[in-house]
Amino acid sequence: MRRALVIFDFDGTLADSGPWMVRALNEAAPRFGYRTATDAEIEVFRGMDNRAIMRAIGLPLWKLPFIAHHIRSEAEKRAAAFV
Repeated sequence: MRRALVIFDFDGTLADSGPWMVRALNEAAPRFGYRTATDAEIEVFRGMDNRAIMRAIGLPLWKLPFIAHHIRSEAEKRAAAFV
């Protein structure tokens, strides 16, 4: 029997994927119509909740599933970068 294993690494212990995620979200911005975030804003965003960040960059909630699908696809293509 095949088993699936999912590991959540919210604090960056296993992989520091934060910079990759920021880059991927900024690269997706033109395609999905929200604005990119500057490095200074990223630091401010660390103290904000998700919806406040989405408001700050002009990202409507309804687009989130499409962006998540896109980012997941990009992560699969670039999985070797996390090893």
